[in-house]
Amino acid sequence: MIIYHAECTFTRPEPVECDVPGYPNRDANGEQMFENTHFATEGEAWEKLVEGHRLHQEAMAHYVREARERLAKTEQQLVQAALDREECDRNFFEWCTASKGDK
Repeated sequence: MIIYHAECTFTRPEPVECDVPGYPNRDANGEQMFENTHFATEGEAWEKLVEGHRLHQEAMAHYVREARERLAKTEQQLVQAALDREECDRNFFEWCTASKGDK
């Protein structure tokens, strides 16, 4: 019997032979057959594969947006850290020149 194997790393469903479809059986390639990776028809495999890639792309776009937000926040913190350091350096210089050795 021919069924179709499709996982998120695939770009097209792969036809595979099996004796008895479904979990806990294995296909002719030795892969465990799960309901979300092995399909009775090529159309069903394509449907799940396309949907899986769409969802993966949406998730990656979301992660990029989150990373950009974290980067912007971290850049603001870096600017504040630089301003704080400059103020600290000025205060230290003032203290050094005012105390002239009373350290």
